[in-house]
Amino acid sequence: MPSVPEILENLRTENLAKSNTLEITQNFSTRIKETAFQSEFLTTTDTQKRIALVKQYFEYVPLNEHVRKGYVKSSKRSAEFRNPGNDVYKEKNFEDALTAYNLAALFAQSPDEVTDLGLAYANRSAVLHELGLTEDAIKDVNLALDNNYPEEKRTKLEDRIVKYEVSIEFRKENMEGNWNEENVTRNYEFLFKLGETNPKLPAAIEGVEIAVDQQKGRMLVANRDIPIGTTVIMETPLVAALQNANKWDLNHCHYCFKQNYRCIPCKNCVFALFCNETCRDAAAAGFHQYECPCMPELQLALTDNSDTFFGPIFRLICTLGPKKLYKIFKNEQEELRTSNEIPGTDSKTGVYDSEAYLSLHHLQSSPDPTLGHRPALLALVLSRILKANTSFFEGILKKEQERFQDFVAQIILHNYETSRLNMFGLGEISPMKRLELRKPGEAVRVYYDYDLVALTMGSTVSLLNHSCDANAMRFFGRTHATMALVTTRPVKKGEELTITYWPSYGEAGRDGGTKARRDHLSKLYHFECNCVACRNDWPDIMANKDFKETLCCRLCCRNFSYEDKVHSGYEKCIIPEDWVCKMCGKKKAEKKINDQLERYGKFLDLADKDLFKNNMVMPELKDLVEMLAYLEAITRPPSKVYHRALYTIREIVHRSVNF
Repeated sequence: MPSVPEILENLRTENLAKSNTLEITQNFSTRIKETAFQSEFLTTTDTQKRIALVKQYFEYVPLNEHVRKGYVKSSKRSAEFRNPGNDVYKEKNFEDALTAYNLAALFAQSPDEVTDLGLAYANRSAVLHELGLTEDAIKDVNLALDNNYPEEKRTKLEDRIVKYEVSIEFRKENMEGNWNEENVTRNYEFLFKLGETNPKLPAAIEGVEIAVDQQKGRMLVANRDIPIGTTVIMETPLVAALQNANKWDLNHCHYCFKQNYRCIPCKNCVFALFCNETCRDAAAAGFHQYECPCMPELQLALTDNSDTFFGPIFRLICTLGPKKLYKIFKNEQEELRTSNEIPGTDSKTGVYDSEAYLSLHHLQSSPDPTLGHRPALLALVLSRILKANTSFFEGILKKEQERFQDFVAQIILHNYETSRLNMFGLGEISPMKRLELRKPGEAVRVYYDYDLVALTMGSTVSLLNHSCDANAMRFFGRTHATMALVTTRPVKKGEELTITYWPSYGEAGRDGGTKARRDHLSKLYHFECNCVACRNDWPDIMANKDFKETLCCRLCCRNFSYEDKVHSGYEKCIIPEDWVCKMCGKKKAEKKINDQLERYGKFLDLADKDLFKNNMVMPELKDLVEMLAYLEAITRPPSKVYHRALYTIREIVHRSVNF
C-alpha cells in the first residue's frame, strides 16, 4: 500500500497529463509557429499589447469532466485516506496520520448523507491527543458527534472526553516555565499596536511619510526623530495567499493563514481548510466564492516554479471581486496608467492607502525576459478559468464582457510582474517542530529552521528599500499575514527607513562578507548595495573572537545618526583610555559601563546556550528592547554586542509568534 504522502502526490500528478492548460499551451505553440509572434511580443513591454498579441493565437479549452470528478467529495476517496491513516497511527507515525485524516475530512461528503466527516474528526482527535493537543482533541470529539458519527460507536467516543480532561489537568499541574499561550502573546503583542497614524499614509505612524529619490524612487522616511523599538508600520497586505493553497496545505487556515491542527473543510471544494465556521463563512462571502470552483484547474495550470506567484495574484482578483474591478475598468484606467507626484496616491485626496488597489498597481513592475510569453498566456488562461467556472463576469454588458475579461488578464499579468520585485515570504516552523517548543529539550534556534508558508505583497511595506544593516525589522503576526515594522535603532528626522531583504550584516554564520552580499542582491534584485556596511566593507565581526568594542559617550552621540558615527567627525564622542569625553569633557563611569556590558554579554552567552531551550522561562521583550537601545548608544558601529542582541530579540519574537 502506498504511503500517505505518496497517495497525496499521486492524486496531484495523475491528472497533470490531462490538464486543459497543457492542451491550451500545446495548441498555442503550434499556432505561433512560422508567425511573427515572438519578435512582436519581445519588442513591447506594454501589458495591454502583450495580452492582445497572445490572444490572437489563444483558445480556451475547458477541463475534461472526467478529470474534474477526481476533485469531487466522495466516501470512496475519503476512506482511501482514512484507512492508511489508521495504519500509520498504529505505527505511531502521527504526522502522516494527521495528514491522512485532514484529507479524509476534505474529501468527506456532507454529514447529512454519510458518516465520513464524523469518522475523520474522531480519528483525528486521537492523533491530537497523542501530540499533546488534548484541548483540540476534545473539540474534535464534539465535532465528530455533531457530524453524523455512527450511532453504535458514540458511547465509546463520549468516554474519550473524560479521559482527555484528566490528561489536561495532569499537564497543567506539571507545566514548566512560562511558555504558555497567554504569557507568550502578552510578551510580543505590543509590537503589533500602531500609534497615531499618518492620515496620508494610514498604514504608518504620523512620523513616517513617502519621499521620492531620483535614484531609489519612492521610499519611506522619518519626518521626526523616532525612538528605538517603535512600531512604525502595521499592514495587512492586499495580496496574500498560502504558497501551497492549490496543492493541499493541510496545516493552515486558508482565510487567516493561522497554523491549525484541526481545521474544518470547505463545504464544496477538496482544497481549502479553515479554523472554524467564522473563517469559512468569511471566505465564502469573499474571495473563496470565486476561487473555490476554480481550484482543480488552478492546480493543473500552475505547475512550474515560475508560476508560484500566480496563486496570490489570482486570490487578489477574487478578493477585489467583479464590482471593484469593473469600476476600475470603466472609470479609473487612466489613473492606473498615469501617476501623480507620488505614484500610487489618490489624485483627489493625496492618500496612499494600502487597502486600495491603486497603490498596489503603481509598485515597481518588470517582465522577466527569460520566461517569454508564458506569463501572458497564463494570465489569459486564469481569466478564462474564472469565466468558465464562476459568476464573476455575469451582469456585465454583453458588448463589454470580452474587453473586461481581457482587462482582468492584464491586471493578472501586471501584478505577476510586480510580484517578482515586491513579494514577501511568510515563514514559520513546521507544525511538528512547533509542538517541540512546548516541551523541555535542547537549545535550538527556530529562525533558521523556517518553512515558507505564504506569499504576501503590501503596497506600503514594498516601499521599503534594502540595507544590509537596516534600521528596522519586520515581524509577521499569527493571522492574515499582518506585518509590523519595528525600529531597531533610533531613526533621525529625514533618515530613510530600511529593511534587510537578506542577507544581513553581522548575522553569525550567514553574512558571507560584502562581496557575497552584493553579488546575491545584484542577482536577485538587480542593484549594487551601497549601505553603510557595504560602503565601508565592514569585517565579519562575529567570526572575530578578539573583536573589541569602541565605546561612545551616550550623551554626545544623540546628536549623530547611526551612519554619522562611522565618520571621522564622530571621533570626539569615542571614550578614550582616560574615560573623559573630548566633546562634553565629562568623565564616564568606567566601572558602571563595564559592569553593564558584562551583564549583557553574559545574558547573550546564556541565550546561545540555555535561553532557547524549549519551554524555558521567557525574558520580557520590553526589557530586551531597553538592552538594545543601551548597546546601540554606547557602541560605535560595527558593534558585535549590538548585533548579537538584535538577532537574539528577533529569535525571541519569532519563537513567540510561532508558539
